[in-house]
Amino acid sequence: MRREMRALLAAFTPQQIEARSSSLVAWLRSDDSWLEGAGVVAMFGGLRVEPDLLPLLPWLVERGRRVAYFVLGENGVMYSHLVCDKGELVAGIHGVLMPDVSMCPPVNEAELDVVLVPGLAFSFRDGARLGRGKGYYDRVLAKLKPDARVIGVGFSVQMIESIPREPHDQCVQLLVSEDGWRKVTNPV
Repeated sequence: MRREMRALLAAFTPQQIEARSSSLVAWLRSDDSWLEGAGVVAMFGGLRVEPDLLPLLPWLVERGRRVAYFVLGENGVMYSHLVCDKGELVAGIHGVLMPDVSMCPPVNEAELDVVLVPGLAFSFRDGARLGRGKGYYDRVLAKLKPDARVIGVGFSVQMIESIPREPHDQCVQLLVSEDGWRKVTNPV
């Protein structure tokens, strides 16, 4: 399944990714109910084939939200840091945007109210998420407070009915793509 999804995403041109990303961000901006009660929103910097959420950063800051991005530590664990504008982001491994830790204060995962999560695929049936196989996000999501909202962010081709899950796999509660919002039918 990973191989199939990687091939689907690799076939997108940069222009297609840009257009789909713009539509996806427009959906996020169109209904800010997903931000209700949220003080800290975590985003991802994105691989070339993932949605570009950077235009969402100033929009969130204008609404009084603190925004966190993740940095990958040498121990293979992701840590979150607060970012106020794109000038505080640097290109990390594979060009993924991450916070410049010399400028951006850390924030504990237990303080994250909403986490926008990338993946290779998402199940619209139960919220299962197929990651890239390293478990980085599963470890972060396991540390969140119980009422944190986890939103799967991807393109419509990544939203499928069923994904195999292992006990350590963390699920999402809501999905958003360039085609709009989609509730998970039977969340885990």
